[in-house]
Amino acid sequence: MEGSKMRKIVKKSLATVLSLSLALGLVACNQNTQKETDKTTDKKVESEESTDKEDSGKTSEENTEKIPLRIMYWNKQETMQSFLDLVKEKLPQVDLEFQFVPVGELDSIVSAQLQASEGPDILPSGTSEAYAKAGYLVDLSNEDFMKNFEESALDLISIDGKQYGIPGLSWYEGMFYNKTIFEENGLTPPKSFEELMQLHKDLKDKGIKPQAMGANSWEPMMKSSLGFAIAEWLRTTEDGKTFDQGIREGTRTFVDSKLKENIEIWDQYIEDGYLTPDMLEVSYDEALVEFATGKAAMWESGPWAVEAIKKTNPDLKFDMFPFYGTKSDEGWLVGGPGVTFGINSASKNQDAAKEVLALMASPEGQKALLENNPGSGSFGKDVNVELPEYFQGVKEVLSSGRTYCPWFVWSTNNSPYIETYGKGLQEYLQGNMTIDEILAQVDEVAKADHELK
Repeated sequence: MEGSKMRKIVKKSLATVLSLSLALGLVACNQNTQKETDKTTDKKVESEESTDKEDSGKTSEENTEKIPLRIMYWNKQETMQSFLDLVKEKLPQVDLEFQFVPVGELDSIVSAQLQASEGPDILPSGTSEAYAKAGYLVDLSNEDFMKNFEESALDLISIDGKQYGIPGLSWYEGMFYNKTIFEENGLTPPKSFEELMQLHKDLKDKGIKPQAMGANSWEPMMKSSLGFAIAEWLRTTEDGKTFDQGIREGTRTFVDSKLKENIEIWDQYIEDGYLTPDMLEVSYDEALVEFATGKAAMWESGPWAVEAIKKTNPDLKFDMFPFYGTKSDEGWLVGGPGVTFGINSASKNQDAAKEVLALMASPEGQKALLENNPGSGSFGKDVNVELPEYFQGVKEVLSSGRTYCPWFVWSTNNSPYIETYGKGLQEYLQGNMTIDEILAQVDEVAKADHELK
């Protein structure tokens, strides 16, 4: 009996001990669990505090989603790099992507994309009459930044009196001259057409060929005669300023205009023997070499010829002067916008695209474009063009925007106009055509062009 009681007491004691141990174990486990929970919570709080600190260290620019824009161009990115850098600096909210497309492929690519309501936000087709009339381009005529450009430039890019793009940098052509020949013979660049003809006479009298010309191409005489007409009439008289648009609209003709009078004055080149039929056998490259090697004192061309001239004769000292009319004035260059940038009407970010064009139209934007294109000109007002030594003689002309290309206004399909006119002058040089006949042929081209429209 006593043994039985003893066994019961031992069992109760063991149960008590086990219960106590279990209880203590649970308490310890709960304490450890709480500690781990506390550690996890602390880490989470620490992580959140760290994230908050990182977020607070970010700029508002980094926290703001940028506006995507795409600009397409047929020139490589390096020709616009300084401007693209300026966009990053001045318009940090814009993410401007540059897309290069070879010029031979651009029209087909852009046309297909525009028809699908796609394509770049900014495109180099701001003078496309077809795109404008199809509603693919945004009308920029009333934008404040359009006032930054010279009137002559806006006339060149207008479509039915409206502008659908801004003029880019200009290409231009004037008269290169050999500075050494001029200095050694006591000659100075002319300031009028009469002075230019006297200069030719003085050089010829000294046994120096006045001017090289690769008249095997129809372009040089075409540009030379129209360069005179620009300075004499097209941009310096009220009648002249309305002529080119009249040709575009079909309300004016070449035959009945003062262009004939202008060509007849310019014809002194031929009458006095400075432009001769043998020049029709001379190519562009041969004329370049003639000038570069000092065999001719002058040669009509543009910035694209500089590297070839320097390669032919690294020691040649040369500069350029513009085309002049009969009145002594500041002269004009033949040329126009190398590109006109417009805005795709299907762009979802047109306001941002306008900001980019406004920056491009500013003096600062124009200078950035010029930085990667030495020798180019600007149509922007108050733009101080920095030019290489070979173009100091036309610096003021370029800064004033006196660069003009009449056939840009005649038609967007202007190649047949200038080719017919230029080839006509080649025939005239040989005595095979009259000025009236040349202009009548150009009128036929204009008539056919209008019928197609």
